[in-house]
Parts: sequence; C-alpha cells; structure tokens
Amino acid sequence: MSVNKLGKRPSETPMVVAENFVWKPIVLTDSKGGSIRRECRSLHQIQWEILSGATTQHYENWIRRNLSSLRRLHKRIHFFLWTGTCDFTQKVQKFIYLNDNLEEAVKEYRDSIHRINKLITDSENVKITYLPIPYLSIEKWNCVKRHTDTSAFKEQDKKLTEVIDTENSHLKDRNQRANTYAPNLNADFIRSRKSKGKKQRYSINLKLLTDGVHPGANIAKAWSTSISRCIVNQCRQ
Repeated sequence: MSVNKLGKRPSETPMVVAENFVWKPIVLTDSKGGSIRRECRSLHQIQWEILSGATTQHYENWIRRNLSSLRRLHKRIHFFLWTGTCDFTQKVQKFIYLNDNLEEAVKEYRDSIHRINKLITDSENVKITYLPIPYLSIEKWNCVKRHTDTSAFKEQDKKLTEVIDTENSHLKDRNQRANTYAPNLNADFIRSRKSKGKKQRYSINLKLLTDGVHPGANIAKAWSTSISRCIVNQCRQ
C-alpha cells in the first residue's frame, strides 16, 4: 500500500472505559512495538512488555516466570504475542543477516510457540492471540547502517519473506483453533499495479519501514488502529 492510501485510512484507536474490559490485555513484543504503543496511549488498560531484540523464546520464559502472579493480580489474562522479527535473523555488530541455520531457527521458533500454547491451554482464564510477524528487509537495514556490500541481501530478504508467510499461516491456524483472531498486518505492505491489457501485479512496499525493521509513522498509525481494535473486541467480553 502507498503512503497516500495509508494516510487516508481511519487512524483513531477505539475508546473503552476500564470497567468494560473483562480480560487484561498484555502485549509481548520487541522494539517494533514502541511506536504502536505511542499511538495507543488512549488505551491505558493495555500492558506493554517491550524488549529490543526479544525472541519468542524470551517471552516463553517471561510467561513461564510471570503467569502465576499475573493470574492472581488480574484474574483473566489475554496475551497478544507479537514476536518473530528477531527469530530468523542474527545481528553481528550493527548489521543483520539471515540466520546461518535457518531450518534450525524455524524449528526453535515453532517449538517455543508450541510450549507457549501448552502453558496457556493448561491455565484457567488465560488466552493468547498470535499477532502476525511483519515483513522486514535485511537489505534496507544494512543499507541504512552503511554496509559496504549489500549485493547478497536481496536473496536473503526473499527467503525471509517466504519463512514469514509460512509461519504466519501457522499462527493464523492456531488463532482459529483457539477461537481468536489477529489482523493481517502485512496486507498494508501490499501494493498493486495494473497496466492496460496486463494482469494486476503485486509487490511489497517495504519503504513504509524506517530502517527495514521498524514501522514508519503512517504504517504505525494503521497498525495501532488494527491491533487496538483487535484487543478491545476480544478483551471487553
């Protein structure tokens, strides 16, 4: 989607009084969640747990450590897990690369999701929604960080996008089985073009990310609206 089209989208986050929340919403995410939290400031009921560079395994351990105390405090909890950005890449100094052992990284990610799901299903009055992994660009990140040779990163981006699409499909299935849902955030990246007499073509507009990883202002507003509506709809009943 273009910046102009995103700018025309309604961007107001929904309002709801605290008493109308039946479930305590807790968003677990990495640094990309910072700009979304700023856009959702009117929803004070949301608890944001944001850690730069956090992997899914980090929040698996966080849930394991904190679940009992959170249940005592809030009675009913609905987690919104928004990870994956840091699970399939590795950072070397200021640059990021596709994980050297991508197959193993995917396995570790799926294993963490499976263990998190078991923690939740084994606990009374606890729910979870898996928010989709956003697209990201290794190439753009490394260009911004002034890497001297970015020639190999287009192919890494292609492989990473394929992994993200596959894992998001699995997350969608898990949400459906648990009778929950998440917005399709990556739909906001899709740009369509049609020339006369030709089929419509689609591409991913990663220019909406400031550095290849973090959302720019326009997509942050769009995502905050989608995520906050998702949270309100599922936590006030």
